[in-house]
Amino acid sequence: MIVLKNESGLTDQDLTPAYNYIKIIKDAEMIGMFKKKEDISKMSKSVLKHRIQVLTGKNIQTIQEEMKYKPVDPNETGMNHDVLKKLAHCLILLAEGQLDTSQSSVAAVETIPAPDTVDSKPGGRKRTADVLSPEIDPPSTKRGRRSVATPSQVSKEITSEGSTTRVGRGRKSLGANAAVAANHTPTRGSKRVSGSASNSLNETSSSEASVAVRCMGPANGEKLKNVEEEEIPEEIEEEEEESMEGVSNPTPAMKELMKKRRSVANSNSAGKKSPVKAAAKAPPAAAKPQPAVAKVPPPAKSASPPKKKKTVTHVPRLEFVGASGSRGFLVSGEPLQLKAETLAKIIPLSVSFSGAHLAVIHTPIEWSPVELYKMAIGVKTLNLSAGLDKFVLLVGTGFRNLKMNAEGLEKLTKHVQYVTFHREDANKDEPPTGKLRETISLFLVAYIFPGCEVPGSTLPERMVADGYTTCFRCDSIAKLESSIIDCFSEKGEWVLDIFSERRKLALAAMEMGRNAIAVTPDKEDLENLGDYLRTLAMQNDDSYSTIDGLVSEY
Repeated sequence: MIVLKNESGLTDQDLTPAYNYIKIIKDAEMIGMFKKKEDISKMSKSVLKHRIQVLTGKNIQTIQEEMKYKPVDPNETGMNHDVLKKLAHCLILLAEGQLDTSQSSVAAVETIPAPDTVDSKPGGRKRTADVLSPEIDPPSTKRGRRSVATPSQVSKEITSEGSTTRVGRGRKSLGANAAVAANHTPTRGSKRVSGSASNSLNETSSSEASVAVRCMGPANGEKLKNVEEEEIPEEIEEEEEESMEGVSNPTPAMKELMKKRRSVANSNSAGKKSPVKAAAKAPPAAAKPQPAVAKVPPPAKSASPPKKKKTVTHVPRLEFVGASGSRGFLVSGEPLQLKAETLAKIIPLSVSFSGAHLAVIHTPIEWSPVELYKMAIGVKTLNLSAGLDKFVLLVGTGFRNLKMNAEGLEKLTKHVQYVTFHREDANKDEPPTGKLRETISLFLVAYIFPGCEVPGSTLPERMVADGYTTCFRCDSIAKLESSIIDCFSEKGEWVLDIFSERRKLALAAMEMGRNAIAVTPDKEDLENLGDYLRTLAMQNDDSYSTIDGLVSEY
């Protein structure tokens, strides 16, 4: 391992030996480091560029020109990441005098040639095809529509007429081809010159199906007077008109022939009314009187059953709502197993947990200083996970373990104070014992902040409110809980109550705009506390219902 000592040691130096050494260096041989514990193979591209520029006093563009660097990928911008790593290693070796110049003098800079391009004629606009060019299939010949007439019928009609007019590939029609030949009606789509009929049939792209039937007139050019005189019913005329309407874009010759045919049919059927028209013009027969029929009233509709109203299921909310938008959560579980992952599953993402600025531990009687120390370490770890490194730890203790608990907390911080809570209403309901009535509770206050374990360290800022001393005198338990919240926390901060049981410290915190989390093993105690928190939530949120507010378990 070779560590760079001078960060700008190659300024105004010749870097050619390092450029030449890049080709022979291998990834496993890269042992150069800008600083300790900074592996070059794991450094990002931008960091490598910055360190190289500081070391050499040259930017990467200048180094690329000196190296005559060719990009590994034609589309990439700048130097390749792997080449940058090798260049950084070689520069570090050169700066520390560890570069083997005997090998670097004969080595060439590693370059990767760009992909070959196909030469094109100078001045030309079109590219010459290369291997990578996709093959383009020739355009397929469009097949024409099939005609109604068969090839044999069309050939007979053409030979009988004796015409040499070439049949075109233009419009498709329903008329006979011979009629078009007789009238010499040109087709708009055809551009061919006249030729033999047999050749035209062989040369068309759609073969026999491309010969179009031109009109509905008689075949072989017979005159219209030879048409058999017969009565054409009006229904047939209508059908023919409908058939003409189905023909898309009929030619003028087709329209003229159809007009003449209809005129001939009308002259033959003059004075004769079709059955349809006769029936339409006949006077209506006198209607026979119908016997009166009594109207039967319709059956009464049965009353439809009332529609069922859609029931909207209300999903109970997990949290409790306090004053100023504060939130409260009740958690049932073993406090020593409380971790940041546990709270992350309970507290939704919309409510940001920033760490407990005040953590209150009501120490069980059976706990020793060892369990108290573990609990204090757990709270500190929880807060550090949330990004909080300054908080107050308030520990309730008795006379028996008071000194040992204080010594245990002093391993965590050198800033520990004794605090007494005096309640005027304490033990008033207890029967007389002949002794003094106890009104004092003993607590320890530990101030946690970075460097608090160092003797002689000082608090970085004031961590309690003004006007309070180590002796709290209150008339009731509710007043005492409000004083504790006001002294050690501010509005919007979090209060963590460990082994809360049925104490209402979380209720006092939420009434004063603090977020609260109460943790205790007994779920029934939390259900009792939840009734008070639910009442507070319904006062602060109109959408809050009696089914909201649940006790979470872990």
